[in-house]
Amino acid sequence: MAPDDAAGLRGHETTDDSGVAPQPRSHRGRRYARYVVAVAVIGALAFMGADWVIGQINYVHIVDARIDGDVKTISTRLSGFVTELTVSEGDRVKRGDLLVRIDDREARLQLDELDYAAEGIDAQNAQTKARLELLDRTTVSLIAERRSDLNAARAEVAVRESRLKLARDDFARAESLKDRGVVSTQSWQTLQTAVETARQELAKARAEVETADAALVSAKTARGEIEVLRHDLVRLDALLRSTMVQRERKQIEIDDMRIVSPADAIVDKTFVSANEFVQASQRLLLLHDPGRVWIEANVKETRLRDLRLGQAVKIAVDAYPDHEFAGTLERIGDVTTSQFALLPAPNPSGNFTKVTQRVPIRVAVDQTEGLLRPGMMVELVIDVGGR
Repeated sequence: MAPDDAAGLRGHETTDDSGVAPQPRSHRGRRYARYVVAVAVIGALAFMGADWVIGQINYVHIVDARIDGDVKTISTRLSGFVTELTVSEGDRVKRGDLLVRIDDREARLQLDELDYAAEGIDAQNAQTKARLELLDRTTVSLIAERRSDLNAARAEVAVRESRLKLARDDFARAESLKDRGVVSTQSWQTLQTAVETARQELAKARAEVETADAALVSAKTARGEIEVLRHDLVRLDALLRSTMVQRERKQIEIDDMRIVSPADAIVDKTFVSANEFVQASQRLLLLHDPGRVWIEANVKETRLRDLRLGQAVKIAVDAYPDHEFAGTLERIGDVTTSQFALLPAPNPSGNFTKVTQRVPIRVAVDQTEGLLRPGMMVELVIDVGGR
């Protein structure tokens, strides 16, 4: 074919009725593929957006939660040298196991001193009781004896008074008969002497009554010493109780110098060494109960209306990305975290920027093979769709 004919053929193209040349099939296929891809992308984005919206409605996501536990700070109530540190960091201990011992030699000597003082008070108390019982028996018999002597002396006075009366009567008759010469002077003098003798004997008997009465009073006064001894017993009893209280206080100090674990726990950190001097209230070590853990988190106040106690929580622990844990919402705080800030944020100038506040929550979770440790970061997904 001649070149001119070939050029004429290339210049002569077929057109449709509208006068527009039709597109090649390869161009139409690429344009159709682009349409399909665009529709697929838009559909995927729409699906993902719908899934995100549904997730925001039915779930509360928290990414800054932490595992918390019953971490205990063990400190000392007394000052002294650490004579024994029985644990190291990471050790597992049982309730009652010895952790730290503080030098208690001086306290034990003081305890012995109080024991000796109590024994001395007991001995003095026993001596006073024995003396009181002896004095009680002695004074009872002595008072009875002195009362008997007094009664005898009084009876003797009555006898002497009767004899004096009789002697006076005889002397009076003799006095009347003497003037008539019936009674001799010698008989009259004898009767007169008898009256004087009876008078003296009565005076003596009365003196003996006074002596017996004084002896009875003295015996009764001696019994008054019993009351003094009883007061001494009361004083000794109070002194003994005071000594026993001091002893109990000293025993408490000795017990406090032996610091034991309050529960089954793991030693997290030690702050002292053996032979180191520690002050009262000084922190000695930290430990926690590995079987009791929970999760502390903060949720936006705008999601509080969706939360209910007992809601299921999915837990993802950063340390174990392939392991999923489950928990339940256990507590919802009553105040926001800003209320616990050390530096308050007043607004005296009137400028105000509204910031969404956070409310603390607690999620209960069961320990699983000791994997959960206080301080670990976790992410929470709270199912609020069933509220």
